[in-house]
Amino acid sequence: MKQGEVVETGWMGLKFHVLRFLPRAREKITYTQADHNTDSTQSAIRIRFKGETYWVGLNSLLRLYSNDRMYIVSYGHRRIPLDFTLTLKDFRVGRYQGTQRAASYESDVDVPDRGLVTISMNEPLKYGGYTFYQASFEQDEMGKPTASVLSVNYDPGRWIKYIGCLILVAGSSMLFWFRQYFHTKTPTKKKAS
Repeated sequence: MKQGEVVETGWMGLKFHVLRFLPRAREKITYTQADHNTDSTQSAIRIRFKGETYWVGLNSLLRLYSNDRMYIVSYGHRRIPLDFTLTLKDFRVGRYQGTQRAASYESDVDVPDRGLVTISMNEPLKYGGYTFYQASFEQDEMGKPTASVLSVNYDPGRWIKYIGCLILVAGSSMLFWFRQYFHTKTPTKKKAS
């Protein structure tokens, strides 16, 4: 493709027009300090590596390369080691027809004592007191998936919430039943004529 060229995609009459071609362009993300949090603020850290400055936003990672090594710097929430291992065996991405946008994605993981289990966007895995949700994935420049990202939830007080919901339903049912019971059993007064 050349600058100024229009390319037919063959999908719903969509055309791709190259306005400018920048061969040495690179993405540069910067952050500024805010006085208070808003919906658009995000926590980040600044890193200096080999004379360059890089920013890493919350729950993201950065790959840094030296002559013979690659370093992965991650900035996220506190990590808790698990008492068991999950091994990713396969990862699949379903795309919207004619686009590279992900419509669905799922991971096949090897779970101790359970074997191969599929974790998808709507089917989390519950194991060892944790719930594993398919949160997102990472891909390379060609659109090939390189990593599966799972969100992990640990809620030791979940049974207390379930008992509270059960009590709430039972109380509402009893209220409805007593209202019906007393409404039909209450004697009505007749006026003397």
